[in-house]
Amino acid sequence: MQAACAISPQTLPSPQACSKARPRPPEIDARTHMLLTRPITLTILRLAVPNATVMMVQILVGLLEVFFVSRAGVDALAGVAPVFPLVSLVVAIAQGALGGGFVTTVARALGTGRTSEASEYVWYAVLLGVPLGLVTTAVMLVAGPALYAHMGVSGQALDIAVSYSFTIFAGAVLIWLFNLLTAVVRGTGNLQVPVIVVCGGTLILIPLSPLLILITGGGGAAWPLCEVTW
Repeated sequence: MQAACAISPQTLPSPQACSKARPRPPEIDARTHMLLTRPITLTILRLAVPNATVMMVQILVGLLEVFFVSRAGVDALAGVAPVFPLVSLVVAIAQGALGGGFVTTVARALGTGRTSEASEYVWYAVLLGVPLGLVTTAVMLVAGPALYAHMGVSGQALDIAVSYSFTIFAGAVLIWLFNLLTAVVRGTGNLQVPVIVVCGGTLILIPLSPLLILITGGGGAAWPLCEVTW
């Protein structure tokens, strides 16, 4: 089949251009075919359910942590309170900001047929996650106690805050790696794996969280939370 030649008043097609064969259109995979042909409402709901499930589970994890810590006393709750927003900030940056970039980049590479290039982004995620995690750990280990003291935390609550902070930010590398690699997986269109991982971690947290929190008086809240975050 020959390529169609558009004729305009300004330019005329050359014989060479008209003689070129039109390239064969790329084959459409099943997922792309679904996006193009299925009803838009059902398609959006189908794509939204896994992400909504992950967000709901993460919210429930936070509520469970607060409930279990509150059973250990007011000092434990006051010690965990200033640390948890910082953990949420790190997760939001890793999962939403940089993670969102990985999602779109991997999806764009796969959409244009550059499968080998998409596979390389796994290593980019590792190369970014390791140094960013080490920096996060170093900053919080050095500046954490002073930061919490400036927030107004003192006494036993400050000791619990420092213990909780040291425990969870010691694994900052794993927090970064988990969220960036999960973003790469989401970029491939596979939304089931993140749901399985997060829900599986939550099943570990439910019995482990109250046990460690009540034994350590609040500082142990970081260990089950690390299980879910990692």
